Amino acid sequence: MIDTVGIIGSGLAGAGVATGLRTQGFEGQILLFGDEAEHAYDRPSLSKAALIERHDHPTPLLPEGWLDTNRITLIGGEPVTGLDLASRTLTNAAGQGFAVDKVVFATGLRSRELGIEGERLEGVQHLRTWADQLAMRDALHPETRLAIVGGGLVGCEIATTARRLGAEVTIFEAGDELVARVLGKAVGARCRHNLEAMGVEVRLNASVSEIEGDTRVRAVHTGDCARIEVDRVLVCIGGIPADEVAVAAGIECRRGIVVDAQGRSSHEDVFAAGDVANWPLRDGTRRSLETYLNAQEQAACVAATLLGRGTPALQLPKGWTEIAGRKIQFVGNMAAQGKLIVRRRGDDAAHVAFLVGEQGELLAALAVDAPGEFAAAMRLVDRDMRPDLTRLADADVSLREILKTTRVREKTG
Repeated sequence: MIDTVGIIGSGLAGAGVATGLRTQGFEGQILLFGDEAEHAYDRPSLSKAALIERHDHPTPLLPEGWLDTNRITLIGGEPVTGLDLASRTLTNAAGQGFAVDKVVFATGLRSRELGIEGERLEGVQHLRTWADQLAMRDALHPETRLAIVGGGLVGCEIATTARRLGAEVTIFEAGDELVARVLGKAVGARCRHNLEAMGVEVRLNASVSEIEGDTRVRAVHTGDCARIEVDRVLVCIGGIPADEVAVAAGIECRRGIVVDAQGRSSHEDVFAAGDVANWPLRDGTRRSLETYLNAQEQAACVAATLLGRGTPALQLPKGWTEIAGRKIQFVGNMAAQGKLIVRRRGDDAAHVAFLVGEQGELLAALAVDAPGEFAAAMRLVDRDMRPDLTRLADADVSLREILKTTRVREKTG
């Protein structure tokens, strides 16, 4: 019998677990702990719409009054600092103790730091919270010289937004292509060309070795001894799962809290969802996925598991981004080894691409400015179907038709 569930983290995954519990009929107490005082809000918009539209408040994830109406207690502004598994007690930074029956970690990521001289100078920042977004928004105006360290999804999204606001932007990417880890090199190259067409300077194989300044940033130095004068530095080199409390409590963690396909950790009373969870994937690997859609799926799965109704949910990476005016949606691992099949009509920039494995299996799919087609593409990959590859490559054959005629070949078990 569960009387009280403590959810550590009030972002997408935490709010999702709370929502799932209530909508599935849980009548017990739900304690939702948040590091920030704000209610759960949308983080993906921080690098896009929130900067452009200059919102006064973050976009809420839940309707106004929903927490009160559903008897969910939000304890914000005081991070959870300890978990005593023997007494099943959570302690926050204010020294308050809370008795719980089950614990869900939804603590997300903390920003990865560069570990170089000058990183603490004024004008050097990360983008993880609403406060970070406000600081970046105030700094972005025409003629601002912005250095973005890291050419992943967030770095490229910010570069797009900053250019639209008139800033001079340089991306420093230590690898040989942008967004390659998530979208693969071919798509990364196209993103780079589109960003450069907007006026973004992209430096590949470029590591930042030092940030120069007295009290405020003046320039960045690269590993090849280049010095570039800048006014602002945004560090976008990924995050580290915020699993410190779980580690201290003796929960198994390896780059995140290790869970099974229902979000159960090494302790029967502890669960995890979202970016902090090292979740098993359908391809046999496991990792933190760091996507909005996967966090939603995991939260729903954990809520059901807490109520004894969960089923294993092996994950496929699913997400989207907006880079240089293009909306990119993806499912699966586009960076894996495989044959790329691109469906495009003429020279239209909009297209769908599939990554196909040696046995004809669909490893991943990606759509550029083609949300309607992506819905069918995602189902093909998600259901592990094996369509006829000749028809798949023919842009005149609709993906919906392929989906319909391939259904009998869907793998089971």
